[in-house]
Amino acid sequence: MNKVEIHRIKKGKLVRNNEEITLRFGLIYENDGFISAEFYVEETFDLEQYYEISYDEDTSYFKAFCTTDKGEYLELRKLDFRRISPHRGLIEMVCYDCLLLTKDQSYLPSNEENSDSELHYLELEGLEMEYCTATKHERTSNGKNIGPYDVKWDHTTTALSCNFSLYNMSYYKDYESGNVVVNFDSSTNSLLTYKNFIEFKKNYLSMLSFINGAEVRVRKECFGNYRTVGKIEAEKIITYSYRKIINLRSNQYIPINHILNRPINILEKFMLQNFESFIHWNKMIDLSSIIQYLNGAAQTKSLEEQFFILIIAFERLTDLYANQTGAKDLFHPLKYDYAPIKNELFEILNKHKSSFGEYFVRAKSVIGGLNHIQRLSTKDKMYGIINDMKIELTDDLVTLIDVVRNEAVHRGFIGEGEEGYKNVLLLNELIHEIILNLIKYLGPRKSTVLFGRTIMTIDTPINSPLVFNKEEPR
Repeated sequence: MNKVEIHRIKKGKLVRNNEEITLRFGLIYENDGFISAEFYVEETFDLEQYYEISYDEDTSYFKAFCTTDKGEYLELRKLDFRRISPHRGLIEMVCYDCLLLTKDQSYLPSNEENSDSELHYLELEGLEMEYCTATKHERTSNGKNIGPYDVKWDHTTTALSCNFSLYNMSYYKDYESGNVVVNFDSSTNSLLTYKNFIEFKKNYLSMLSFINGAEVRVRKECFGNYRTVGKIEAEKIITYSYRKIINLRSNQYIPINHILNRPINILEKFMLQNFESFIHWNKMIDLSSIIQYLNGAAQTKSLEEQFFILIIAFERLTDLYANQTGAKDLFHPLKYDYAPIKNELFEILNKHKSSFGEYFVRAKSVIGGLNHIQRLSTKDKMYGIINDMKIELTDDLVTLIDVVRNEAVHRGFIGEGEEGYKNVLLLNELIHEIILNLIKYLGPRKSTVLFGRTIMTIDTPINSPLVFNKEEPR
């Protein structure tokens, strides 16, 4: 992909710690999502001093403060050298953070994360969804309809509930970039400041990635004292620099990209009913890390790779949950009190080391764990979370935990042919269902194995016999 010029710099400076380099001209490019720059300095400036640079610490990065040829103020963060050409006075750099553009050149740099400026737009990359609201396009002539009209399902209106506040927004596709735009309501009762957004941004993106079944990231944030209607622009625009997201596939357990989403608006269910619960559990047991595993597994081609990633995610989820709910190993005496006793026993054992021969290490290990009177096995934790989430313990789930998991860990075998495929699907759906039940989500699921080939279509608890409508096999 060819790089595209996005800004032209007429003056500026590079800053790092106490260093400062004056810029006399520059070009800013975008290439496959990354932002790069070509800066020109005075020919008399000694660039050769920057040949040997430490790239390991954040202190090696530069910031750029510039004025564009359009009179706009521009700031680039976390810039690193890519190439230096002293004979041309040229510095080529890559941005590993973001570009902040301010329309008003009189703007003084500040920490925008503490800004009470209104958030107007987000541009989200990686999100694929079936929209829930249709726009009717009519053909008219001289004020009269002249033919059939087109109906396009092109946007979704929803609200987000967080910290006792309600924020209205709409989602639609920007056909130029292919990304999803979030347009925030500017009314007084719904106004979302940039500062407040930053407080829940990580949880918001994590939950969106979970719903989407693949990674979602912010490409742009538009905020400030005014916005441009009809364009993704505002007084201040942050554009993040990272490689464009290409999700080869996505998990379909939550059918946000299914036609079923049109009458139900799955996104609204999550944002209104489950977002604060998601924040709570994310803080308690790091759901974000589990979601990263889930989305990573969805991108792999090998069934074995998917299973191993998913089983790591499942064990991590069950362990964190057990620790938070008090289901911990029991020690008596406590470790601190047992330490001197253990040392005395070790002294006695050492005197008789020859008697134990090759089993001495094993005997020492037994003494070291004498006070460990109740040990929760991984299986105990797995069955515990399934029981707490009120998921029916089927024969398939028992086999998955007791047999398949052990075979996979010790022999790298997940089952032959369709059986292996079924085990991957079952484990994936089980993890999703546990998270959904944790945050008390009551909307649709699209199951293939855990509940049979079904789609939940009504707001009924998962253990109700009425929740599933059969879906025709594909």
